[in-house]
Amino acid sequence: MADGIEGTWECKIGSAVKTTITYTDDGFFTSSFAGDGIRQGVRVKSAGQVSGIWSLSQDSLIEHTNHAELTEFKVFGKEKQELDEANAFLDDLIGQTNVSDVLKLNRRQILLQDARNRVHCKRLQ
Repeated sequence: MADGIEGTWECKIGSAVKTTITYTDDGFFTSSFAGDGIRQGVRVKSAGQVSGIWSLSQDSLIEHTNHAELTEFKVFGKEKQELDEANAFLDDLIGQTNVSDVLKLNRRQILLQDARNRVHCKRLQ
């Protein structure tokens, strides 16, 4: 993998989430996301930002999220529980460590596979 991951990427995670993520050469990442999918059997639409630290070793990308905030969170069919669901969603994000296999990395694209999804990214910068 001759090309580094540092820079800004536009990614699609599965069919439900789009994100723009920036990896800096000092080991930090920031990401904005928007998703519309199923969470624990209920349709959820969400948007926000996460940040944390990353490392790349032996064809694996490791990301650890230490900050998350939501700009939108909508639970369809359970509006009365929306705040509780939003807090649970944030709790799931903060402290999360995600390990992905790096299937492809070059100047223009990244292809990752984590435990649940294939992630396709194209370089913006």
